[in-house]
Amino acid sequence: MQKHLYTCFAFLIFLAIGLLSRENRRHEQLPTATGANTVPLQRTDSFSTSTPQYEVINGTEVVWEVPSKPKFVLFVAHGCNHGAVDFWPKSEACPLCQGLPIEMNITRHALARGYAVVAVSSAARDTHRCWNLPHMHRPDYPNDTENVKRVFDVLFPRAGLLGLPVFALGASSGGGFVMALGGEIPLAGICSQIMGLPMKLMQIVLETSKRRGLKYPPTILMHMPRDNDIALLVQENVLALKEHGTVVKVIQVTASPLTPSFLGEVVGSEINAPLSTLIFGEFRSSGIIGNDGMLKEDPRMTDWRAIVMNLNGTSHLRLQPDSSPLSEILNVLYAKHEIVSWHTMETLQIFEENEASSTSIAN
Repeated sequence: MQKHLYTCFAFLIFLAIGLLSRENRRHEQLPTATGANTVPLQRTDSFSTSTPQYEVINGTEVVWEVPSKPKFVLFVAHGCNHGAVDFWPKSEACPLCQGLPIEMNITRHALARGYAVVAVSSAARDTHRCWNLPHMHRPDYPNDTENVKRVFDVLFPRAGLLGLPVFALGASSGGGFVMALGGEIPLAGICSQIMGLPMKLMQIVLETSKRRGLKYPPTILMHMPRDNDIALLVQENVLALKEHGTVVKVIQVTASPLTPSFLGEVVGSEINAPLSTLIFGEFRSSGIIGNDGMLKEDPRMTDWRAIVMNLNGTSHLRLQPDSSPLSEILNVLYAKHEIVSWHTMETLQIFEENEASSTSIAN
């Protein structure tokens, strides 16, 4: 059994790191979306009144922010090669933050809706930075579950968050982590982006929640159909969750076009309107995008960086894998495997409706 669980964990790590390793080989990326489901992205300057707190709690990196009258808590779990510092821009309050556009968009929409946002970094800071899932702890992997529990135990009383409904949102490795965490601690809702659990592990998580007297929380599985492996996991997880009696909703995210103004609108701290138009034109003339603005190939596999670096006025851009706003946006536009914020408001609305329904039944 234990050997099989390690195999499941290795499978999740393989899925998450496999995609990222291609990015590291090719250097890369950026996001954009238009249409009815698009959530406007928040520019860095929209954080002018933001007051995040950065600290290390029992050896674990944490960034958090509480609105004036918090109604809920949103725990956010990053993907491999990322960290809690992605969810806020660099500032005097958080000098180590690096602010990626999709993560920041999730944070700002949650804060505006009355959520205290708590971002925790996985313990594997010197390697792949993926999460070690519950039920698969082994000596050579840090126990992220216990780390997150300790952070909550220390932070919640101090920040005035005790008694508030706690929701969890994670992407890729973080998505798998929050799904497994639902079997360990009381959560009011889960959103797993671009990740599912191998069925053996899914069953163990559900059995663990039952044994602990926990009702497995309503779950949103948000995925990109282009990623066939994850799409299959999601299908299997939906069947298991429904059989368990869990409320589950699937949201699919598909490819979107790049427009001339989009980069300037969402990465305004690095890309102004003229540069946005210039990059769009070069991508179009070089065949990176078609006449419809759609990316022709996975940006993790194309050398779009060389095109950008040859343009005047781009030396300041962050282009390194996993820390590039442009790279992140392109990945979202292609819609194969990337954290996404287009459906943030829909996600939070579902959380709140399920919580209200659960409360009314309990009363």
